[in-house]
Amino acid sequence: MIGVLTTRVTAQSELYRKVVDRFARGVQVITQPAPELVTMVEQGTQDTPEGEAILRRYLAPLEAAHADYLVLACTHFPFLADKLQALTDIALIDPGAAVARQVTRVLPADVVPADAAHLYYTTGDPAQFQRSLNRLLGIDAPVQQAL
Repeated sequence: MIGVLTTRVTAQSELYRKVVDRFARGVQVITQPAPELVTMVEQGTQDTPEGEAILRRYLAPLEAAHADYLVLACTHFPFLADKLQALTDIALIDPGAAVARQVTRVLPADVVPADAAHLYYTTGDPAQFQRSLNRLLGIDAPVQQAL
């Protein structure tokens, strides 16, 4: 059995349903929307007693269902991996590297300059994203608004 920790928007999307239908044949998938976790990562509150209680609340249904694996289906959630792993015996799966490989396959070549090492885009506030990038990854780099 596979648990998927995701955002509410992703859980309700047609794409998510299609991916589960296509790739999870014969495997039970439990989708656990966790709307508070993005804010938790951005605010750095996962190590507070309140943060731990929130994580436990989202893990409880997955543990009760005896999930074997937990897919971290949001780019924010790998920042919670250590805390999640400390709270559960469910094996975590971070699909980030696979998603990055797929982006390089489908992204038009003219979008990324040939000499670019790293580019950062956000659909949100670039200044806020830049602060989060620095706090979470120690990276001080320009962030551009995604169109």
